[in-house]
Amino acid sequence: MNDLLQKLSDDISALTIMAIVNEWKAQGHNLTGKAINEIETVVKFNINELTITGLVLDYMAINNRGVPANKIPYYPGSGRKESEYIKGLMKYVQQRMGKSEKESKSIAFAIASKHKKEGMPTIKSSKHSSTGKRTGFIETALNKIEPELKNLIEKSIIYSIELTITTFYKSILNR
Repeated sequence: MNDLLQKLSDDISALTIMAIVNEWKAQGHNLTGKAINEIETVVKFNINELTITGLVLDYMAINNRGVPANKIPYYPGSGRKESEYIKGLMKYVQQRMGKSEKESKSIAFAIASKHKKEGMPTIKSSKHSSTGKRTGFIETALNKIEPELKNLIEKSIIYSIELTITTFYKSILNR
């Protein structure tokens, strides 16, 4: 890939990641920083196509869209010995609230019960967000940077067309 096209795609990637990270934090989702550190983009350049794909951890995608109450994997009274969902909530409670394993278990069950009634995010969880929102951070981030993103994409398209024409004429003229 041409150096200028590489720089433009890197700029698009960096701008997008920065916006998503900022909105993720603003909505109050950041805890350990792992999700932020794992965001990446993959740039693929073919003869007539440049594709930039953004990749986030699964739980970021889940937080982005939320989970309706009927899809919460908590089944009170089921008698199940273990639940990955409850384990995950316990870990969250320990990290977020600094609670012991015993305390985190009862808090995790309380959160699970609330999720089962309201879905995720819960209604009151917006208090942890500086924007008042707890879902849609990806779309919100992209909307905020749309003019800058559009400008970079237009530059990439124009440059790509100019490069194609120049290459075509050089090949015709054998230069």
